[in-house]
Amino acid sequence: MVWTIIAALGIGGEYGVGQTLVSELAPAEKRGWWGGLLYGGLFVGIAIAAIVGGYVEPAIGWRWTFAVATLPVLIAIYVRSSTPESEVWQAKVSKKGMDWSQIFTTQFFGPFIKCLIASSLQFFAYYGITTFLPTYLTKHGLSITHASWWVFFTAISGIVGNVVGSYTNDRWGRRVTLSYLALSAAVGGIVLFFTWKYLLTSSWILVPFFVLYFGSNGATVFGVLFSEMFASDVRSTGVSAALQIGRGLAFFPPLIAASMSAHWGFQSVVLLGGLEFLALSVWAWIFKETRGVQFL
Repeated sequence: MVWTIIAALGIGGEYGVGQTLVSELAPAEKRGWWGGLLYGGLFVGIAIAAIVGGYVEPAIGWRWTFAVATLPVLIAIYVRSSTPESEVWQAKVSKKGMDWSQIFTTQFFGPFIKCLIASSLQFFAYYGITTFLPTYLTKHGLSITHASWWVFFTAISGIVGNVVGSYTNDRWGRRVTLSYLALSAAVGGIVLFFTWKYLLTSSWILVPFFVLYFGSNGATVFGVLFSEMFASDVRSTGVSAALQIGRGLAFFPPLIAASMSAHWGFQSVVLLGGLEFLALSVWAWIFKETRGVQFL
């Protein structure tokens, strides 16, 4: 438990800081592309983890699997040591210094609340569905290896959605991209609910699952959109807090999902996630379009 908390502290801080840094280093016209692809690393990691969990862990045990899983940290350390500091941040801080009182102003709190609601809807929907999916599949007759291939499929679907979303971030804008991605996930979830008992044993179920995980890519937009909501000297604070508080609140969806699944079946969990994605697709239009904005 202690080591899990320590790891979570590092992961939670790393993404917000990394996303802010990428957003400030990338040119404005390509910020959506590079900022979006950063999140795509999550799906690559899920795909690799599915293979490791399905094939490596049964062969070498969970302890050695944990050891293998730490190897990418070495890459992260190298990237950290060789990446330059953001010139945008340096210029702002060298002129004015850090003014932490900004985080208590409406200029900070207004965008922060918008971002927090968006991230909460995304992570409630995503983790509510995904956390128990492998367990559900194994309870219904799939081996751990076969269940891992399901997880691998969701990751590949997510990668496709991430690449498409990263492109349209700059092509169509942040709001349109967030809205159509979340709407895609909503359609996939709602279709799954109504066809669950018919498609559960059919390969056709992969179609709505693909649509669901293709669209569950809100964070492909969040990093760049949230970065464009805050001033340079509090940007990382705003982005990290909105993302990680939203992710932290996602502690509750698996608990809710376990109760719902026991009473009404796993398809009810999928429906709830679909409705949350639908709410996110509407909430996207609360934001002001920020494509191409220059950081000061």
